[in-house]
Amino acid sequence: MKIIDNRTTKLIDEVNHLLNDTTFSKMAVGYFYLSGFDAIKHKLAQVRSLKLLIGNSTNQATADELVAGYARLDLAAQGAEMLDLLNRDQIKGIIEDSVVAMHAQLEQMPQTDDTEAGTRSLAQLISEGRVEVRIFTRGVMHSKAYLFEYPPGSSWHDRYKGMAIVGSSNLSYGGLSSNTELNVVIGEKESFETVDAWFDRLWAESDPFDEALLDIVRKSWIEQKLTPYELYLKTLYELVKDRLDDEQTVTVLDEMNLPPLMDFQKAAFTRACTILERHGGVFVADVVGFGKSYIGSAIVKYLRDRKRERTLIICPAKLVPMWERYNEQFDLGARVMSMGMLKYPDQTPKTAIEYSLNDQEDLESYSAVLIDESHNFRNPNTDRYKILQPYLRGRKVILLTATPQNKSVWDYYHQIKLFHQQERTSFPISTARLDTFFKDCEKRPAQVSQLLDHILIRRRRRDIVDIYKPVLNGKPVKFPKRELDTWRYEIEKTYQRGIYDRIVLALRNDLKFTRYGLGDYLRPDLSKTTRKRYEGLTKSGTQLRGLIKMLLLKRMESSVQALLNTLNTMLQGYQAFRNALDAGVVLVGRKLDQLLRQNATDADIDDETLTELWEFLGDDYQYNIDDFRADALQANADNDIAALQNLIGLIAPILESGADDKRDELIRQVKKLGSAKILIFTEFQDTAYYLLQALRTAFPNR
Repeated sequence: MKIIDNRTTKLIDEVNHLLNDTTFSKMAVGYFYLSGFDAIKHKLAQVRSLKLLIGNSTNQATADELVAGYARLDLAAQGAEMLDLLNRDQIKGIIEDSVVAMHAQLEQMPQTDDTEAGTRSLAQLISEGRVEVRIFTRGVMHSKAYLFEYPPGSSWHDRYKGMAIVGSSNLSYGGLSSNTELNVVIGEKESFETVDAWFDRLWAESDPFDEALLDIVRKSWIEQKLTPYELYLKTLYELVKDRLDDEQTVTVLDEMNLPPLMDFQKAAFTRACTILERHGGVFVADVVGFGKSYIGSAIVKYLRDRKRERTLIICPAKLVPMWERYNEQFDLGARVMSMGMLKYPDQTPKTAIEYSLNDQEDLESYSAVLIDESHNFRNPNTDRYKILQPYLRGRKVILLTATPQNKSVWDYYHQIKLFHQQERTSFPISTARLDTFFKDCEKRPAQVSQLLDHILIRRRRRDIVDIYKPVLNGKPVKFPKRELDTWRYEIEKTYQRGIYDRIVLALRNDLKFTRYGLGDYLRPDLSKTTRKRYEGLTKSGTQLRGLIKMLLLKRMESSVQALLNTLNTMLQGYQAFRNALDAGVVLVGRKLDQLLRQNATDADIDDETLTELWEFLGDDYQYNIDDFRADALQANADNDIAALQNLIGLIAPILESGADDKRDELIRQVKKLGSAKILIFTEFQDTAYYLLQALRTAFPNR
């Protein structure tokens, strides 16, 4: 007995070998794929007759319910009897379903010369009567058998009537060559005749499919002669089909309790719904001020009212009140969750493996997730990403962000992976894998538009004005033209000459930033196990020191008041840190997070940065000083306290003197503007309060 499993022996080799010596062949397969015929077509030149019996291609529910639904033994006979009682209309319906399925199969095959040649070869053989095709309509045919009859007078005929292969392989490229299968070769005359008789019985019970198959080929792209104009229209459609209006989503806006949306917002809503249904995820990435939260609310409302799907809204803590207000005002039926809730209950390795949002019963009912400011998920190494991504599998994802890309094209990749988690993709891009595509985009960043055109909505002011010509309260919406002007000041004059250089040198050289480089103070004789515990301290030290130094320089440039406030707060933090050292405790982790927040506003350190830092450090907020070089740690902490006190001593008199060239230049320019309305932006809250007080003093009547 010879076994063929596509591992040691390929079925395709055996079939093609037997076809060399065959004039009559019969094949019965559950599923027929054109790729399978293409693999054997070159061996059919000398075959006078091939009878091909295929199973029908109806869906599983239609095909199986006639028998599989009769699970009880006493009804199984009735189920089989029903198969025998199929009327012609039912048989016709099964054949029509199979025609649709096979037509779809042909349309999805690569439109190559090889595909065209193989399909034309099959059609020609059918037309010549050398290939007959029948379809088995009386239930599901799982059987697979390949029969090869030797002609009289051949060297094999006296010993064998023919050869049969019976097993699991369908007539497909995978079944013939790559799938792990189990097939047995049958050569004994009596056994061959038994299989041959079995085939003939099924053939007699089946229905002709020759003309249907020829009609499929005639109506396919193979026989369609397109004009250049038709080809142009097809290309244009494929490029913009994601943007075509869906009438259902347009009309539903008028029926929902939402704020009036402008035409450009309605267009974004409509396209977003179409992309969401097609790809399972969408970016709404208009520039700031275009009402992305209103568009997102409309999508959430649409999913609830028309799709009966509830949405979980995840956003930064500062946006939770806004989304809760929208949720109630527009009756979104959603749940609002702060990004800060996406953290492990504790930081043990076991928790990281076992913890899952999918285990939380109160989150099971949400089939869609809206993520506001989704750029916070561009780093897959953060806990929030690791926790959220598995929960999103199989759920629709709406990403709202004005800055989808911050550092590189990989920012897009990691956000896309929230809703498209497998690497293989059917997106119309240059490769079949997302990771390979983005590696190519590193060299050619503009190439990323191949993908983004299908999943991202982003408009600029010029687009809105030129395309939509928006109207508000009966008047055209006009965006002001930007007329840029630079107001110059001297930072040396702001900090007084001589003092400025001393401040910069102190920031660069005097401060050792001891609190933020604790890994440098670990004892060298620690065991590997103990040192492993502090791995995060070593990794994060350089990043933390650089971050704090950057914050100080940015605040120095912003205003004297902002820098002084920060130095005072840092001094308080250092004194608390130093007192903890005397008590035998080293403060790190979430405690360090709190101290960092004391030193900066939300504009200084975004949530993602802080998350990355304390993930390195761990959930513990204190360590035993015995694991550190305590003398060096205490000495350098004392050095930093002295340096901070020195800096405060240099800067405080500047404020007391009232001299501030940057502030004074702002006041001079405001005077020139007269009574015009003025909106002033600043990165730091301390600077905002400082300027507010100065401007009120300079302009008491405004």
